[in-house]
Amino acid sequence: MIDIQENIYFSGKYHVFMRRVSTNQQDIKSQILADEIYRSLIPDHLILIMEEKGVSANKLRYHEREKMKELIRLIKADKVDTVYAFDRTRLFRKFLDAMLFFDLCKKHKVKIIYTSSEHIQSTNRALLEGILFVFAEEDGKNIARKSSEVRRAYPAQKYGYVRSEDKKRYIYNPDKKETILLLFEKLQLVKSEEEFLELVKTANKQFKLNPKKFLSIIRDPFYAAHDLINKKVKLNHVDPYIPLNKYNQIQKRITPYFDNLFKKLQELDTIQPISVPVICGVCHKTLKLKKNFSTLEAFYSCAHKKKDQKIVMSHSELSINILEVLPSLVERLDYKKYISDSKKTSNFLNKQLDTELSKITPKLTDIMDKIILDLDVLPEEWMNHELYPLYTKYSAQKTEVEKMLDLQDELYKQVLYLTKLVKKEIAFYLEKDFLEYISLFFKKIILYKDNIVYETNAANYYTDLPSQPSVNK
Repeated sequence: MIDIQENIYFSGKYHVFMRRVSTNQQDIKSQILADEIYRSLIPDHLILIMEEKGVSANKLRYHEREKMKELIRLIKADKVDTVYAFDRTRLFRKFLDAMLFFDLCKKHKVKIIYTSSEHIQSTNRALLEGILFVFAEEDGKNIARKSSEVRRAYPAQKYGYVRSEDKKRYIYNPDKKETILLLFEKLQLVKSEEEFLELVKTANKQFKLNPKKFLSIIRDPFYAAHDLINKKVKLNHVDPYIPLNKYNQIQKRITPYFDNLFKKLQELDTIQPISVPVICGVCHKTLKLKKNFSTLEAFYSCAHKKKDQKIVMSHSELSINILEVLPSLVERLDYKKYISDSKKTSNFLNKQLDTELSKITPKLTDIMDKIILDLDVLPEEWMNHELYPLYTKYSAQKTEVEKMLDLQDELYKQVLYLTKLVKKEIAFYLEKDFLEYISLFFKKIILYKDNIVYETNAANYYTDLPSQPSVNK
């Protein structure tokens, strides 16, 4: 084990224990046990534990991992003394991410300690670290590849199949057998995209198969008892629903139809709800975005029983309406007043936090002086001093206030950035990603039969604004 006792207690920086498992089923206890002895040497208020459960470092880059982004933010703010991980693979599986992190830690003088007794400790040599992380990346790829092959050949569940009593074979599910046989029989008769789309609707209505499930079945060679991802592998433990030659004939004919429908389904899947509440003007309830994967439509709809009073509007229609209203709001926004008031608020909050900090810091200094000047206490036993719990309490308070100051500064910077963005480049961004920014302008949107009412945010920052901007449908 690395000797970390010297000069640890007075650094004032965090000791971050980073743990990660790729799936929620994996156990993280071994990593906890491995870093326990290190944690026992560090004051509680300096320990920061970050756990990533169900996070694959093979699939996700560092900027897609929330805990890793938080760790990097702390390192850049010079608030980290040491990072602890079980081994290199718990931090990263990708070589590029690992080397960027290594350079960042080196720049900010952050130490890295691996808690596994069998793992090579971190070095200050970029070449050696690069080689070790290459091994970690290749190991990760091999694990991912083998796991993928096993899951394809032995899936936990597969529509239309059940496992035999000895769990070694996949046999027909008697409740689904006729459905799948009929689907593949009809697929062999499809000769146009119209017929293909009609079969998709039939599968949804008659067999309760939504388009995603339908597409996953007809493209899966498992139903022909084969794995065709890398090479042709016959799955002798699977009862085939269709011979491989007929499966291949179907794939060749329906691929263009499949690709078109799959693209539309992906586009529908990526549609996100509007970032402000959409309210029904009749029942006054918040409407949720609904998606119909058979008709490929996204829409807002209330649950009103009377059809003549029921509010229904497609996502695309509402988006077009919003785009009609936004430009007039942008023109009327008083940027100078907005920035001025934001600055006043930021200064007021910072002053309050600074006052709080000025009260805590002298208390910490006074307690530390008393502990140091107490000749009955040896340096290595200072945590046993009767004043240490009070020191820990004020240290935690100081850390919290400093975090709030950092957050406040960051929020003000974001206000300035967004204001600049709106002022100088709003036309471009509204055209590209306007739905991401509507919460800056609207508090809520109310749908009626004949028109849409927009309730604005911070109405006093607009000039010559109607009380409730609306657009006729």
